[in-house]
Amino acid sequence: MRAWLILALFATSAHAHDTGEAKGTFIVAADGAVSATLKLARVDAAELLGLAEDAAPGALDDRLDADAAAQLGHWLTVVDPEACPWEAVAWVPAGVRGITITATARCRGDRPLTVHWLAASRTALDLKLLGSAGPEGGATHLLALGRATPSAALSASAADSPQAADFFLLGVTHMLTGWDHLAFLLALVLGCARLRRLLLIVTSFTVAHSVTLALGATGIITLAPSVVEPVIAASIAAAAGLAAYRLWHDRLTWPGRGGPTIDH
Repeated sequence: MRAWLILALFATSAHAHDTGEAKGTFIVAADGAVSATLKLARVDAAELLGLAEDAAPGALDDRLDADAAAQLGHWLTVVDPEACPWEAVAWVPAGVRGITITATARCRGDRPLTVHWLAASRTALDLKLLGSAGPEGGATHLLALGRATPSAALSASAADSPQAADFFLLGVTHMLTGWDHLAFLLALVLGCARLRRLLLIVTSFTVAHSVTLALGATGIITLAPSVVEPVIAASIAAAAGLAAYRLWHDRLTWPGRGGPTIDH
């Protein structure tokens, strides 16, 4: 009964993520022009624009069509150290639930360039920017921008890229602020009667999630939201179903409860 009540509480949210990640690619030309590509979920873009959840279906498209350059400037800037104006800003749908924005920041080529992820300051949305940056035709380095580190140098070397510890920390914070991850973990640990097994499950999940963040940032693995979101929901349902089955057959255990256990 306890499991069903807890799962019912999590079922009140219709979407998977309360937080998410945007993906960005920045290519710096010899004259200082920065070609940027930004990919993010429609729900995150609507949140950044201040649109209500019950806004008209075309409200996001209308706002972007009206002045995409101004909207992009509220989320993302490149400075040299003055803000470089965005030019040739365009956007297209990315599947059903995403958008892709392309633009060029017209900067001077004789000064260091820095990218600022202004969206990280939005208190209602913990949105990270993962991606890569580098010179045209040259080696790129990774970017991992969020509330803790909202800025990064575009001229940095590969040695200055986020390390494994940075992605592990990002994975931890995202896990703790994403209801989908918490629901999945809850279903997994409901039957953990031993602390060692509990720590193993939580640590393994965090490491795996950090690895997927790194793979997504580097572009090694790219999956469409239309594929990822149903898989996330299915994994939560499968874990919850297993917990419910064990509860129904009196095989669900927790610290302090007697009875049979399948933990080893």
